[in-house]
Amino acid sequence: MVMVHCSKESTATPPIQKVDIGSTTAAGPSLPTVKQFVVSPHTIRSGQVATVHIELANAGPNTPLTVAWFAPSGWTVTDQKEVATGTGLDLQAPVGLLDGSGTYRAELRSGLNHLGETTLTVTD
Repeated sequence: MVMVHCSKESTATPPIQKVDIGSTTAAGPSLPTVKQFVVSPHTIRSGQVATVHIELANAGPNTPLTVAWFAPSGWTVTDQKEVATGTGLDLQAPVGLLDGSGTYRAELRSGLNHLGETTLTVTD
């Protein structure tokens, strides 16, 4: 609801007219709730395979997800973009891109919304 003043050439207080312009807030889709976001095994040797397991609650069909990987230095390594079609998703960690030993951070996002994070430690 927006209040609009109508003006006249007069010193009297102008009447206030109510104009309904519709709802100013739209209910968007709800974000999925993360039940589990883990990398297994938690520590790997360079080049060893690791699996990222994501378990969601109340995820809509075709929910876009991004796993953003960050190096121990904090710099972005890569983004893995996937679409969750159910309540769970398993994918391989991009170990070929994890250059060097250290603890890498993975952030789970849906659009611009941060849903959770986990880590993967790589040793030589």
